[in-house]
Amino acid sequence: MKPYFELFLAAGQTTAARSVRDGMLWLLPYLMLWTAVLIVDESLRRLAPDGAAVRLSGAIAIALRDLLPLAIWGSIGAVRAIQWHLPRAAVAFTCVGYGLLVQHLLAWHGEWTRQFQIVFSVLGPVLLVPVIGRLQQVRWTHLSFQATQAGENVSEVLNLVIPTLLAAIVLVVGMEGIGRGLEVLPALVGGLAWVEDMPPLVIGALYCVLNTALWGVGVHGYYALLPLLEVLPVAPSAADPVTRSLLGAFVFLGGSGATASLIGALLLASRSRKNRMIAAASILPALFNINELLLFGLPLILNVRLFPPLLLVPLANLLVAYGTVRLGWVPPVSVDLPFNTPIGINAFLGSEGSYAAVLLQLCNLALGVAIYAPFVMAWERKEYGGEAPPLRSLDTRFSRREEEAGFLLDDPVGVSQRKWLEKRTLDARLMKYADLEFMLYYQPKVDPLSRRVTGGEALLRLVDGAGNIQLPGDFLNDLDKAGLSREVDEWVMQAAVEQLSDWLEAGVELPCVAVNIGVASLMDRAAVLRLAELAGQHPGRLVVEITEHALVADEARAQWAIGRLREAGLKIHIDDFGTGYSSLSYLHRFEVDGIKIDRSFTLSLHSQRGRDVFSAMCRLADQLELALVVEGLEEHWQLQHLPVQSDLTVQGWYYSKALPPAAFLDYAAGPAKVAANAV
Repeated sequence: MKPYFELFLAAGQTTAARSVRDGMLWLLPYLMLWTAVLIVDESLRRLAPDGAAVRLSGAIAIALRDLLPLAIWGSIGAVRAIQWHLPRAAVAFTCVGYGLLVQHLLAWHGEWTRQFQIVFSVLGPVLLVPVIGRLQQVRWTHLSFQATQAGENVSEVLNLVIPTLLAAIVLVVGMEGIGRGLEVLPALVGGLAWVEDMPPLVIGALYCVLNTALWGVGVHGYYALLPLLEVLPVAPSAADPVTRSLLGAFVFLGGSGATASLIGALLLASRSRKNRMIAAASILPALFNINELLLFGLPLILNVRLFPPLLLVPLANLLVAYGTVRLGWVPPVSVDLPFNTPIGINAFLGSEGSYAAVLLQLCNLALGVAIYAPFVMAWERKEYGGEAPPLRSLDTRFSRREEEAGFLLDDPVGVSQRKWLEKRTLDARLMKYADLEFMLYYQPKVDPLSRRVTGGEALLRLVDGAGNIQLPGDFLNDLDKAGLSREVDEWVMQAAVEQLSDWLEAGVELPCVAVNIGVASLMDRAAVLRLAELAGQHPGRLVVEITEHALVADEARAQWAIGRLREAGLKIHIDDFGTGYSSLSYLHRFEVDGIKIDRSFTLSLHSQRGRDVFSAMCRLADQLELALVVEGLEEHWQLQHLPVQSDLTVQGWYYSKALPPAAFLDYAAGPAKVAANAV
């Protein structure tokens, strides 16, 4: 059985399972709102059963119930969009539309199929959003090819239109086949007629088992099993007191799996601080029989080790409640109450004011705690306290048990507070940047023999209204933390292309302009395609400088990205060459056009060993017919030690710092001049 458990556990770690857990957790406020409406509706029915307020509250409760499948579509779709780097809001609303489509397609095949709405609400976005993501990466599905900063949102949404329509076609075709299969299902199983003849106790036990089985894989059991629940009688009989309200009052205490008892077991028996905090946060929702926080936060979904008590506790509660009512110790539950009626109140009102019923609830809660506790402790021993086989070569007398280390280091509240403070500080800095203007400055690249400017490197600057300049070291790290590095790279490429167009229109011939792109852009297929599209306007005139760190992030993706950029007419240079541990291997693993020797090697020219290493790198570039750029040239003695070879350019303060476009153009018009502050 172990391989099956391992496969089941592995399934719970996939991005699809994560999207289900997080998406359902996002629904907690919606479920709390629905619970509040149900409580108000039930209270009004008892105070003024014929009033207009009752009709209004009832209509709102029904609307919230009917909208739940669409809410699940939207929430899971939004999480899935994050995983696929798609616009979250656009995908979420699209998934809501898919949900409506599925509802009508199911209704087309008969009322029987409606009970599967929750199942499709969970599986639908998990399967369809990746389809949208893959289609969106195909260029012919794009309606807009603009990548300007002002039009990015419009372009991004427009390029989702065709993928979402194609995914809708896939959905309709798939649902038609599934619907036809569901049409024949009632005939195969005989509907629920075979259940109606069962004793209510057996129906209740069957409901407990099936409800737990569905929740164990993330499917909302209550709604999927509504037809089965409706078979149970509303009023108790002398022979069998099991009713829908009895299940709500004495069996599902805290929600599916009687998880109010699990909360007690975690608070009493858990050694994990994280688990105790989740249990404490779940107390208030559990009073209203809402346990999504435990199901998806702990989690209980796809949790093999906690599945047995999740199944056993409701069955034990059912048998205890059945026995005590049949013996006459507790009056039967004769009042039909919603499942979300708070614990304590449901037992008291359902039994028409019996304190014995409340006492029975407490006994069932304690019984559930006793059943859950050993499973919780065994689960935590496996999760936190498992010991690896001893390895003598790694033995240390100061080793700590994994559980102790986890307990000391795992402080969710502290981590959350630190992240909140960091985000607040980052947001404050980003707000300051919002008032500044992005500009490109260009540092000349000079042929040291002819002193002719052969090109320039585009460098990003932030300029305020007074003309004060912020260097990239001050803000690029903040933009990267904010997840904006791809947008920055695209803006720089767009601005460089526009500047190059202006120069060419003015009759200025500049061999090349170099642009830096980071690892985030190189690893993002959509970003690479946009960069290639922009650079394609001036083939052969743009150089992309890529750091060695970007090349080792994912070799296969890097090779594809480099190939795509070169097809668009871009030249590829390795930036900061020589600083990585495998620099030489890049020259045969990647199709590059040149290398840019790191500034540290230029500074090392003062020693004979440094000059030997530098000369060897230059000869290597010459033999491989690679363009060679030397950066960090600051003093005349460094220039004297440079080798005399073709296709060599230098860049540094010896000639010039980075200049605004107009000043750069003036500088490039004649022979390169030595900077006034150069030694």
